[in-house]
Amino acid sequence: MNKSDLLKKQIKNVKKWPKKAGKAELLRHLNGERLTRDEAIHAKCFDCVGGEDTEPCLSVICPLQGFCQWNKPKKATVSKANINSPDAPQSISQDTPDQIMTEED
Repeated sequence: MNKSDLLKKQIKNVKKWPKKAGKAELLRHLNGERLTRDEAIHAKCFDCVGGEDTEPCLSVICPLQGFCQWNKPKKATVSKANINSPDAPQSISQDTPDQIMTEED
């Protein structure tokens, strides 16, 4: 089998894998398109797990493990109720250093 046949076979296999983050990027790579660094990482992670559901990534030896899209912590959301609570951080003064100096004099 030559390189072109192997590539076609790989594309055919990847298309059978479930839709998950990184699939589109991997297919674009296999079709010869350029990827950004983040897209390449997503594509490699998807290729590594073969399209299986592995959240979080279980690899302990992969150098990309820290960049895997499945390992990123979920962003915390702040509700309006939390913003108005007494424990919420207060806004920082926008005074310039000159204003601060004048107020202290």
